[in-house]
Parts: sequence; structure tokens; C-alpha cells
Amino acid sequence: MKKNSLFKSARIMALILLSISLLITSVSGAEDAPRTSYKYIVVYGTGDLEVGDVVTFFDPEGTLCGKWVVKDKGAYGLMAVYGDDPTTEDVDEGARAGEILTIRVNGREVIPSGSPPVFEREGETRRIDI
Repeated sequence: MKKNSLFKSARIMALILLSISLLITSVSGAEDAPRTSYKYIVVYGTGDLEVGDVVTFFDPEGTLCGKWVVKDKGAYGLMAVYGDDPTTEDVDEGARAGEILTIRVNGREVIPSGSPPVFEREGETRRIDI
């Protein structure tokens, strides 16, 4: 009998945690995560970054294309930065070839060292230091 009671309590706790997780996700909004697509580049880099900082990439229309939470001080990535899928005309998943990306750290725009970050050559891996 105790085993059944313990199992029931564990299931109830799991349901409560799942409900809390879903509530947090719905409150935070879909804009907190980029829309994925089969078009992407992979970026990584270094900068004046602290653990927990959030590095985000945006296309010229302001669409969130990539997001990374810094795990190691001074570095971010490997992170996917998504491109727009031309077969979904009413949805903007991300950047188009040749577009310059905007980078933000904790919501503040940063200028990368080196050349401007351009979305090109699908599937490539690029180092972009900020």
C-alpha cells in the first residue's frame, strides 16, 4: 500500500512541476526563443561575457534568429542562427542571405570586432567576437 501511495505522490508532484513549467513558458512568450528552420549558420565567439549573459542575434526586421545563454565566462556558442524559410511566406523565421545581423547582450546592442555579421553560406560555422 505504501508503494502505491508513494507512486501517486510522485505523479502528482510531476504534474505540478509540469504545470509550473508550462505556465512560465506561456508567460515568457514565444519571442524568447527563435523559430527554427532548415536554413542556419553556426556562430561562436569571445567577448566581455559573464556566465548567465544572454547573447541574441536578430535579422534586419527584428526577428530573433538565435539565442545563447553564456555558460563559460568570456565565450558563447556554438549557436544556431536561423535563416528564413522561403516556403513559409507568412512566417519570418530569420535572416535572408546577405542580411546584416544585429547582436545584443542582455538586450543591449553590441558591435562585433571585425567585419559586420552577415548571414551567408548556409551551414557554415563562423567565429564572431563581440
